[in-house]
Amino acid sequence: MGRWSNLPGELLNAIEEHLTLHVDKVRVRAVCLSWKSQLSKMMRNQLPCLLGAFENNNKSLALFNLIEQKFDPIYVPELQGKLFRGSSHGWVAVHEEVPEGSVRIVYDSDNSDEDIPDEDVPGLVFPASSPDIFLVNPLTGVQIRLPPRCTFPDVREYLADRVGQEYTLIVSDYYDPIGSNFVHHNLMDKIVLSSSPVREDCVVVAIYGQLGTLAWCKCNDKNWTPIGDTDFSLPFVAFEDVIFYNDRLHAVKTNGQLVVFENIGSGQKVTETVVANALHHPRRPYLVECSNGVLLMVEAQGVEEGLVGFDVQERVVKGLLGFEVYKLDSNTSSWNKVNNIGDDMLFLGINYSMSIPAHKIPGYKGNCIYFADEPFVFMQRDDKSFHSRIGVFNMANKTIESLSGFECLPKFLWPPPIWVAPPN
Repeated sequence: MGRWSNLPGELLNAIEEHLTLHVDKVRVRAVCLSWKSQLSKMMRNQLPCLLGAFENNNKSLALFNLIEQKFDPIYVPELQGKLFRGSSHGWVAVHEEVPEGSVRIVYDSDNSDEDIPDEDVPGLVFPASSPDIFLVNPLTGVQIRLPPRCTFPDVREYLADRVGQEYTLIVSDYYDPIGSNFVHHNLMDKIVLSSSPVREDCVVVAIYGQLGTLAWCKCNDKNWTPIGDTDFSLPFVAFEDVIFYNDRLHAVKTNGQLVVFENIGSGQKVTETVVANALHHPRRPYLVECSNGVLLMVEAQGVEEGLVGFDVQERVVKGLLGFEVYKLDSNTSSWNKVNNIGDDMLFLGINYSMSIPAHKIPGYKGNCIYFADEPFVFMQRDDKSFHSRIGVFNMANKTIESLSGFECLPKFLWPPPIWVAPPN
């Protein structure tokens, strides 16, 4: 190894110039510290991977490499058996599933001054099935604990010993207690980060609850803090997606209205400003910053079947027809429809939406939307009445193609796969 580690930097750079795949560039830097230190820092304009359980047993996790079009198994116990609730800056937000009848910690959210006990407190039992929320690095397995679901602003009471009816929520449809499984599967939509969670100024934002409201925390907080209106009475137009754009939190509702929140996590009073008016009837919008710095709203166009209010037993299957893209016009506080996104590839799902210039990725073309979308509302692990919605939408000819390499996979994938960007 001594001879190889002493190769001159000029030769190493010449070798790297002949490497086209990003994974090969990573591997050459992993040979030894000497090589890594001599080679230039890698650009982050690389394709994300798709994280999921792609086998029939839905147990073994893998990262699907778009460039090599292969599945790379990963062995990260911290991700195993978890619900994916978002990914940002290379970290995955996960929520633990709670087996029916399991014993959990009692925590009454009305007593906000009482700290949640630590796992090493004598005399208390903290089983692995406790409903915790974590940020997990899928490459290293490092995890960061976030405040649990029972500390969100919509929780009136949480009683762990009331099995199957642990939660009482401050929402008109849920005055009666409901179970942890339903809350954790269906009333926690998405979690995004303002930056890598190893930074002290990182802010975590969640879309949660029946009404699609917002809350935030920092990694060392004990509770989630509400953002904006805390009136949980109906009717309410839900938030569907959030993004940190120009260092400010932007949140879009189902009707296209865009709201900017400032001073989140700064200790100052949070301000709220509508910067784009509602566009039309409710749809499923995503926010993404394209490579030229313009903010886009991308809407899934589909056919919904079986949607009846918020009935707990209802199962909804959405047939995807395509996407429509809108560009923010700050001068007129409106969205303008665009038919071409140029060289960009967009990656949408429950992840922090991202864009990548295609010309930097050999073999890929721009003006396309790669999606790994949840095609359901109020679904459970045992509900296989839908097909996982993964594919590529071509903006030029308005067609949808399957993602190459996914043709022979099971149509039902649990948990739903999620795009994961390469970490910083």
